[in-house]
Amino acid sequence: MEETIYAKIKTKESAEALINELELVLKSLYLGSDEFAFTLRTKVRANLCEYIKTRLNQENINIENHIKNLIERIRLVPCVRLILAFEPSDDALDRFHSIVISACQKPVFLDVGFSPDIIGGAIIIYQGKYRDLSFKGLFEDEFEKEKENIISFLKK
Repeated sequence: MEETIYAKIKTKESAEALINELELVLKSLYLGSDEFAFTLRTKVRANLCEYIKTRLNQENINIENHIKNLIERIRLVPCVRLILAFEPSDDALDRFHSIVISACQKPVFLDVGFSPDIIGGAIIIYQGKYRDLSFKGLFEDEFEKEKENIISFLKK
């Protein structure tokens, strides 16, 4: 069942939104059953409401501890910073997320940034490793290699 919650989270932004909803549900637990039911009905997304209701129907579950553990597990998932030249569609985010998951072989969230000056491609930052796979980076590398030839050509 938790897999369905994780499957909906692809970005750091959506993970933070889910944590905020879970914290809201957690606070409502302390305000009584009416407030808890009201919060589930009106203040969280339907898939989270269904997830919590399903968990409540299981025997021997402490929903407070379960929500706290879920929040902590979500916070522990690492992020891959992806800087793109464009704002990706949901479909593109799904494809990027699938590729990154395959490469990392573990759950990760995307932290997507936009920088049109990179022209195309991407800059990827993960666990302190920086890879500039942008067109701007390629052009700059190529220019640096050919700098002397270009300068001597322009002097003629």
